Amino acid sequence: LIALASVPVTRYKLAGYVIKKTLGVTVVDSVTGKPISGASVSYGGHQATTNATGQALLAAPLGGGELSITKGYYQPYSKTTTIGIGDPSPALKISLVATGRQVSLTILNKLTKEPVTGAIVKVLETSAVTNKAGEVSIVLPTKTDTVTATITAEGYTTSTAEVQVTDGVVPANTISIVPAGKLYFLSTANGTQDVVKTNLDGSDRSVVLAGTGKEDAATSQLIASRDWRYVVVKTRRTATETSLYLIDTATDKQTQFEATNSAYNLIGWSGHNFVYDVVRSTVAASQSGRESIKSYNADQQQLNQLDQTQALGAAASYAALTFSNFFIVDNQLLYTTKWTGGGDTAYDLSSQTNSIRTISVSGQGKKDLQSYPAATFAGIQTAHVLPGRVIYLVASTDGAATYYSYTGGSLSADTSLNPDSFAQPSPVYLPSPDGLKTAWSTVSGKPGLMVGDKNGSNPTSVSGGEYGAYGWYGSKYILLSRGGSSLYILPLGEGKNYTPTKVGDYSQQQIAPASYGGGF
Repeated sequence: LIALASVPVTRYKLAGYVIKKTLGVTVVDSVTGKPISGASVSYGGHQATTNATGQALLAAPLGGGELSITKGYYQPYSKTTTIGIGDPSPALKISLVATGRQVSLTILNKLTKEPVTGAIVKVLETSAVTNKAGEVSIVLPTKTDTVTATITAEGYTTSTAEVQVTDGVVPANTISIVPAGKLYFLSTANGTQDVVKTNLDGSDRSVVLAGTGKEDAATSQLIASRDWRYVVVKTRRTATETSLYLIDTATDKQTQFEATNSAYNLIGWSGHNFVYDVVRSTVAASQSGRESIKSYNADQQQLNQLDQTQALGAAASYAALTFSNFFIVDNQLLYTTKWTGGGDTAYDLSSQTNSIRTISVSGQGKKDLQSYPAATFAGIQTAHVLPGRVIYLVASTDGAATYYSYTGGSLSADTSLNPDSFAQPSPVYLPSPDGLKTAWSTVSGKPGLMVGDKNGSNPTSVSGGEYGAYGWYGSKYILLSRGGSSLYILPLGEGKNYTPTKVGDYSQQQIAPASYGGGF
């Protein structure tokens, strides 16, 4: 450097190859002093673009160079600037002169009404980026009263809006954009029961699976996986057959994996495994295989049979097994088995046992957790009293009752229970996709929708009594049902009180399985 300093002619030129400093440039409007984002700044062969605060940083070589700044609808700026060896890293503030009208815009999240930071607003040949308050100033030509703006932001649906070219504050220049995502539900708005999808606010509505006119709104159902990657639809597409469809929401590809004249009981999702029960009308009650429990692996499109009923005897006198009381807890399916006699002559059930049974949703590890004599069985009551806990009351014909509690993967006798434990209806607990929260509609006490931790503890009320739990969308949004036919979405936030946004009206059977998917 000493040698370079002694040769003034080459001093900066040679040093510039090995020494660089950071050139900071802040670009503002010459009249308002507001920062200008999206301006192109160049110096010494280096280029940068100003951010939402009008700042740009360049690795600038020593010596003289041309500092140039350009921005649509502003006069270009150009000036020779010298950066010396002993100079501190320069920080320049440059004012640009507008050739059009400066328009102020505010970009908000449509669901939360909160500002969107870092949204890019593009109009004609210019663009700008919103600050932490969701605000941005952009200079536009004055030859028209309105122009079309395109707004993009990470995690949001691309939107367009008509912007008024005015330097005043007008409502039209506060623009709401919708968080990215799609919701699927059944709708009869077109005269048939269709599967439709919309943005999270109900916009951009389209039909995914058109109805045939044979659908029965009383039996049709749509249940989404917890992450909304898949939905299963139960619908009657012909006069005699009921079908089960899988819809992959990434592509809207539809796969029909069941189509029979049977009764389907949709149990729910566990991960990407969908579990359901089917009773075949073509198989007599006195025959084995009348009822089956199945799971469908949506990722592999593989159908698995988890269990199937048995039958003993003949049509004149028989015993048949049935399944009921389905719960999905920690990827395990819990259900009860029951032998029933039929025919003209009573069948001897003394050698048969009913049970509380479990099997993994993939079909492994079928096991009877508890058995009891079928001949003296009088009835069973169940309740999903907390996430991960199911209780049972098994009554016998002599009036005795035995109580059990399932939690932590095991079933055990529970003497703390009594008939009052089953007197009140249990809510349907809906775990969030990340498993950290649980939502449910209150069934007693304070009305409304409650959200607690993964165990259902520390609950807080998040909406009024006119709404019920419908499901989750991600872990930041809860889906609500109003009046049993209208779908709403509500953002969740600590200490925040948001207003539900209506998505649309839906049409399907109101169900409440004790696994995720209740309310769908």
